[in-house]
Amino acid sequence: MNNDGTPATTGFAGRAANWIELHRGIIWKTVVIAAVAYAVVDCVRFPQAMEKRKPTLKRWLPFAAELGRDDRLYERHPDYLYPPFFLVLLRPLTRVSPATAAMMWQLAKYVAIVETFSAAWGVLRRAGPLPMWVELATVVVALRFVHSDLRHGNINLFIAALVTGAAWLFVSNRRFAAGAAVAVAACIKVTPALWIVYFAWKRQWRALLGAALGAAIALEFVPWLVIGPRLNHELLLRWNAHVIESFVAEGKIESIGMNQSLTAVTNRLLGGSDLGAEERRAVIVDLNDRTIHWIQRGLALGLIVLTGWACRGAVLTNPFPLAGNAALIAAIEWSILAPVTLALSGYTWTGHFCMLVLPIATMFAFLSRPRDITRRFGHLVACVGTLVASLIFVVATDILTPAVREWTVNHGLPLLGALSMLAALIAARECMRGQERADQPSRRVQT
Repeated sequence: MNNDGTPATTGFAGRAANWIELHRGIIWKTVVIAAVAYAVVDCVRFPQAMEKRKPTLKRWLPFAAELGRDDRLYERHPDYLYPPFFLVLLRPLTRVSPATAAMMWQLAKYVAIVETFSAAWGVLRRAGPLPMWVELATVVVALRFVHSDLRHGNINLFIAALVTGAAWLFVSNRRFAAGAAVAVAACIKVTPALWIVYFAWKRQWRALLGAALGAAIALEFVPWLVIGPRLNHELLLRWNAHVIESFVAEGKIESIGMNQSLTAVTNRLLGGSDLGAEERRAVIVDLNDRTIHWIQRGLALGLIVLTGWACRGAVLTNPFPLAGNAALIAAIEWSILAPVTLALSGYTWTGHFCMLVLPIATMFAFLSRPRDITRRFGHLVACVGTLVASLIFVVATDILTPAVREWTVNHGLPLLGALSMLAALIAARECMRGQERADQPSRRVQT
């Protein structure tokens, strides 16, 4: 028996896991020292990047400074894709120097990183002891996405912190707060709204009420304090036409190689007319735009139906807060939505994949448990899907030269990795159904 109560295992993998548990202290000290060293270097280099390069934060700050001038923001800056609420949040950073703003931004991101990983592991610890190798494997596989968002100055780590923190709030019976956190994330990037749909699907009324209040505060109250209700509503209408309607009705996005959304990847592979000469090297068949759009809609609808089927069933019947198998089931279902949001979004850059921290940790935690011999095929799919996704996430970097990275992203391999993780999560959810029925034979639904 290991120090944390997990059973000792045999075989090479088991001996490796046992060795990691025995040396837990020194391993974590090494990880913390490496992380602090990375953060120090990053906090020195990022302010320099604000002068020499143009990270996303540098692009956004002028938009925030001019917010409230008129209702033509999205016409002047078509590359800005978020509601005015986000620029209101950025306004304080326009009152300090770019270097100070960069330092504050990065320090806040490191808080978000700690919160994201802590919340993910906190959810899974409610399901039982969490082996240290699960935590280390999560860090290794997700490291590329965290580094990408730190380097580009984007907002994805904050979104991941909100959504992953909401998962911890949900299983801890703080469902109102969980709904509010998801709503705030959805009021910046639309796709986290899929978790609000999940609340409705599971009849989680407290979470839905929290989401309604969170959305009202983010979209109405906070902007009203800065730019007033009339201008805020005009900007919201223009944002909706510029971002939502143009994507849903016409599929208008930039399908450059780094974009790993389902629409962008299929545009590159199927020969969409908006591709530049560089992107066309990924084309495997040249179809007309109308056919491509119908294929994309069919795939998106299929993903939504598959997600609903995977999360089928009544409300989680265990009393909140959740623990044991119920907590693991909640983590799996929550995680299923993450790769779906990456696929359905119009724009999915590498940094957006930090949304997969909880799904990655969940699958490693699931595979660390004793195997159910009655569901061998499900466990095989879960294992293979997790392995394929992890390999793609690690290989689709500069580890095999920048040229290989460019080829992998241009051909949509990171998206394939996300869909492999989705297949693994769905297989894990099916494996848990038998245990769910065994654990809940006489419990009533509690919402």
